[in-house]
Amino acid sequence: MHFKLDHVHTFVILEYWAVLTDRHRPIIHVCRDGDSKMGVKTKCSTMITFYDIHTTSPNTAWSPITWKVRFILNYKNLPYKTVYVEFPNIEETSKKLGIPPTSTKKDGSPYYTLPTIYDSSTNKALADSLRIAQYLDATYPDTPAVVMKGTEVLSLAYVDMFYGKFAPLYMCLLKPVEKTVTPRSAEYLSRRSFFGKTWAELMMLTKEDEEEGLKKVKEALTSIDGWFKSAGQEGNFIMGEKPMFVDFAVATGVESDVWKEIITWQGKRWGGFLRI
Repeated sequence: MHFKLDHVHTFVILEYWAVLTDRHRPIIHVCRDGDSKMGVKTKCSTMITFYDIHTTSPNTAWSPITWKVRFILNYKNLPYKTVYVEFPNIEETSKKLGIPPTSTKKDGSPYYTLPTIYDSSTNKALADSLRIAQYLDATYPDTPAVVMKGTEVLSLAYVDMFYGKFAPLYMCLLKPVEKTVTPRSAEYLSRRSFFGKTWAELMMLTKEDEEEGLKKVKEALTSIDGWFKSAGQEGNFIMGEKPMFVDFAVATGVESDVWKEIITWQGKRWGGFLRI
């Protein structure tokens, strides 16, 4: 589940990849923890710094959680650089930026997460995808808005539902991640749980588990396809013709073989969105 930043792959579910074509992609800088060198020069005097999860593959992003903010930055055509942060460094990085925790752990201690951004033009740093999207809308009003006022709660509810429906497949697609993180991050992940399973349990999932997960996802997409049909709504995005926060939030990357199967479902509805 990897994405090279120097090329757009068609590995994304539903219509949401249509807004990520080359014409929307900004100049992207790449640096790592403690690395002051940037991969590409820019003439921009100000820059948004986007904090993403570190991998062992240069200039590679894999997390669907952080990708939704990258999608929005691309859609808005805002220039930004990427700083990759290892899992154990997320809390320290957030504290240095003055960003509060996004939630709490089961033991009540603060929990810091990515994605986060720092905008040098306003000296503002923040985390949480929805808050970031709202900030970008307010700070850069000349770019396409992605959060419609009054839809915030509904958006979060829809995203929560969608992630829950896709959990059986997400669990299997996490397995390749083990090969892309450093030993230090791997040790950190070994102490975490995802989708109600320990990291060790996720790494033991089989091809049969993936096939069963894909079956459940197909059932979920069939229901969502029915919503679009019942509404008789024009346009392929959740709010009609233009993508909103929800559309970016539910977009996620999958292995190419999985994507090739998904685009054949429901009368090729999902593959058709790529031609928008």
